[in-house]
Amino acid sequence: MKRTKLYLVVLIGFVVGPSLSAQNILGLWQVTNVQVGDKEMTPQEKWIRFSEQGFEGGNGLLQNGAGTYLWKAQEMKLSMNDSLGFVDPFDAFKVEVTDSSMQWSRQEEGMEVTVHLKRIQSLPLRMADKVVGVWQAESEDSLAYVFFRWDKVYTIVYKDGSRESGLWYAHAHRLELSLHPWDKNERSRHFKILAGPWKTLHLEPADRTGIDWIFSRRRTFPD
Repeated sequence: MKRTKLYLVVLIGFVVGPSLSAQNILGLWQVTNVQVGDKEMTPQEKWIRFSEQGFEGGNGLLQNGAGTYLWKAQEMKLSMNDSLGFVDPFDAFKVEVTDSSMQWSRQEEGMEVTVHLKRIQSLPLRMADKVVGVWQAESEDSLAYVFFRWDKVYTIVYKDGSRESGLWYAHAHRLELSLHPWDKNERSRHFKILAGPWKTLHLEPADRTGIDWIFSRRRTFPD
């Protein structure tokens, strides 16, 4: 079961045969649902792009897969060789494909695995991609603003001029955000994301203690 989870989290690299055989799977696809037995294990904003040279894949703006694929058009079977990921220990996927959707299915460790995909035109954005930036506090609190950097470092600036820095993490499957300060004397914070994040971001403490944090997006640092 552990191997299955690891492989599905990395989920995918794939395929290259003759260009005429691969035309119906070429292009950009988003994974919309992954079913493993009776459990759903859908990764957040997972995408795969097939070309005649190979494939690349990722989650949102993060690329985490690339390699080659083998597409057996007559048998409608797809296998993969992800040079950035784990060796695939299972048989090829059986494929059903239309102009706008695709489905893969196979057995993994005695369980039926089904992956649904849809054709898309641009990369989907994860929650983590949308959080990046400067957010000014709108709630009545000592907080002034917070800066979420692309490299997962955050800086909180308080109204009295003091600062806090550490690592931030947006959950891959749930609308949750956590902050982990560099200062070991400070405790980590865990939030549910209630709204946003495009122009506004509303965070509720996961333990229901303390006040909600409400922010508006800034394109410059506040004075």
